[in-house]
Amino acid sequence: MVLQTLRKGASGLVAKAFLILLTVSFVIWGIADVFRGYGTNAVAKIGETEIPVTAFRQQYLDQIQRISRSTGRPISQEQARAFGIDRQVLNQMIGQTALDEDIRRRGLALSDTEIAREIRANPSYRRPGAAEFEPAYFEQLLRANGLTEVRFIGMEKQRVLREAIVESLAGNVTAPAVLREAIHRYEGERRDVSYLAVGPQAAGTLPEPTDAQLQAFYDTHKVTFRAPEYRSVAVLALTPQSLAQWIDVSDADLKAAYDANPGRFGTPERRNIQQIVFSNAQEAQAADDKIKAGASFLDIAAARGLGPKDIDLGLVTKGDLIDPRIADAAFTLPAGATSAPLPGAFGSALVHVVSIDPSQQKPFDEVKGQLRQEIALERARRELLDKHDAVEDERASGSNLTETA
Repeated sequence: MVLQTLRKGASGLVAKAFLILLTVSFVIWGIADVFRGYGTNAVAKIGETEIPVTAFRQQYLDQIQRISRSTGRPISQEQARAFGIDRQVLNQMIGQTALDEDIRRRGLALSDTEIAREIRANPSYRRPGAAEFEPAYFEQLLRANGLTEVRFIGMEKQRVLREAIVESLAGNVTAPAVLREAIHRYEGERRDVSYLAVGPQAAGTLPEPTDAQLQAFYDTHKVTFRAPEYRSVAVLALTPQSLAQWIDVSDADLKAAYDANPGRFGTPERRNIQQIVFSNAQEAQAADDKIKAGASFLDIAAARGLGPKDIDLGLVTKGDLIDPRIADAAFTLPAGATSAPLPGAFGSALVHVVSIDPSQQKPFDEVKGQLRQEIALERARRELLDKHDAVEDERASGSNLTETA
């Protein structure tokens, strides 16, 4: 019921108009500000939320493929950039990230149970003509779209929260009829275009220009032939990064920072997990009885028409598993063991542990360089204002930037 309230109207005209305005605002005022201070692995940063290069590249390539499929002809990346597709994708991601940043600031979240209930009740995730949710069919849908259960649930949560933010701003406002009609005309309009391509060859053979014609052309377009102005500039960059390289950090300070965060430099335990979801507890119990009688986990999967890839959750940490009951069981069992039937989010499930990668702690010497950079950078931030005042004092006494440096 909560999600139904959140979603109500979010896919309507007002919500779409808000998202359009949010994106257009970046187009009007530019997006230069969001590019300040982000790392090499991000294309933009809004607040504390970054847009990773990998995420932008994936959405950009996906959009090119969608346009290529809809037009029936492949589009090169050069053509895509000429059409402005890269900027469109970036603007869209900036709009979505702005909503994600607001979600983060407000501390909004949705429970796995609520999302699972909504997915089970959504007819879109059922087999055509089926009256009930079928876990096996749902898994097929996820595989067909290249998604895992964990990733899909995460995407659903973020989508619903974004819609909730938009709807809270839009309320129950109805768009004016003029706007609705204009959008309808724009989206439904079709035009036939006739054109004639006239190439340079149509002009025939042209005579060589005379000196007088060349001089006249030069006099008319002198600005085109001007050499740009060049200036020598001295820059004194007072940034944490430039100051950090001059700051010494003792080994004692490094060791203290390492000991203060023991879990930061380790890798958590990971397990290769397989899972079979059943429509009801009776089917799960029957499968459990067969395993106890000697059948393997793969035998149970094969009997249900599932291959190894269909039941593989991959090499995951405990935090990667959405359902806490599944996670607790998967990280309690020894390698090679299978759980008893578990009440999962999408039905009764059996979990099998294929292998275990134990947690590991990076030694101090391996992370020493990283700690040195971080501590030096933090100290540089604190010293920045003092350095700025010192530079201003030198300039006031008559020194130039080169002498001050």
